[in-house]
Amino acid sequence: MAQGVQGRERPGSLNKLLLGIAGGVVPDETEIETEWKLIQSKPGNAEGEQEDADVKEDPLDAGKRSVIRRYEFYTYNGPRDPENNEAQPCVNDDSPVPAEAPVDGCSDIGDFVGAQNVAVDVDLAAVDNALPDGEVGIAYPATPLVIGGLPPHTVQVTGGAEPDGLQVDPVTGVLSGTPTQAGAFSFEIQASDSAGGVVTGTFDVNVTVDLCPDDPAKTDPGACGCAVEDTDVNGNGVVDCLETTIADLGVSVGVPKAAPRAGRRLRIALRVSNSGPSAVTEATISAAISGGPFDGLKLPRTCTGTADAIVCSTGRVGSGRRPGRKTRTISLVPAPGALITVDATVSSPVYDPNPSNQGASLTVTVP
Repeated sequence: MAQGVQGRERPGSLNKLLLGIAGGVVPDETEIETEWKLIQSKPGNAEGEQEDADVKEDPLDAGKRSVIRRYEFYTYNGPRDPENNEAQPCVNDDSPVPAEAPVDGCSDIGDFVGAQNVAVDVDLAAVDNALPDGEVGIAYPATPLVIGGLPPHTVQVTGGAEPDGLQVDPVTGVLSGTPTQAGAFSFEIQASDSAGGVVTGTFDVNVTVDLCPDDPAKTDPGACGCAVEDTDVNGNGVVDCLETTIADLGVSVGVPKAAPRAGRRLRIALRVSNSGPSAVTEATISAAISGGPFDGLKLPRTCTGTADAIVCSTGRVGSGRRPGRKTRTISLVPAPGALITVDATVSSPVYDPNPSNQGASLTVTVP
């Protein structure tokens, strides 16, 4: 059974759609649109009207702009086809249910199962969602600017201008097309429907241009061009591609050529080189000694820390082959059978495009 209610009030919450609720929107007097309707899956190769199982819904009366419907569901107690279980009701669709049951041994409507209320407001309205951005040369997603109302509609732009290449359909109110010009656009529309509703709306659309069509990860070439990200490795506020002070620091770890001996001091040299075009005013060596056993760790006065976290300052490291080197030597006393590993890295505030040589490692075995 379906009951339809026509009116102008907008539903405020689901509770207000219930019958008999104080402050609800369903009036006491309701209109029965469909007395009852059998809904079933049609068997066989039914086509056209034979396969339809929709509920009859009357059109809105003149001047009505919203509808609330209540659908009630009952079990089916009527006869069925013994071969395919298809229902064969003895009361025709849309006919009143007889007061006496069974009728000639037949009663189609059984126990009440449940009910469902639905509502829709068909007032004409302008959409209030932000419109998607567009991109020059890329088809804009078809976007409706008005919803609801009773067709036919009339939609026109009354102020501003749509983005170049986009148009508002005067009947559907859909904005579509392919932008041809980048920029920020704003325009106003006025729409009306056959029921006399009139609405206005203001819309903003931003259209960008892809300056890097062969680089889908970027739409702005930035300072470094389309194929290069504007990264700032050393964090000095200058993107890497614009750096004019460039170093190429490297670090190595070395020990004397003579075989190490247990109980004798082992000197470990941390050497920094700079083969880049620019000098470095200050570089930092970070080193860690693991393994062992050993003791007697000594650090030069330019180094601080413990065995697992040594930090050394190099001072200025010039550019070029000979002046571009600095060494910091640390030492320790290994025990018999010691296995000692030294890991070191070097860094500086100067941009270094070749970081692969900024780390080194050495393992020493003591008899």
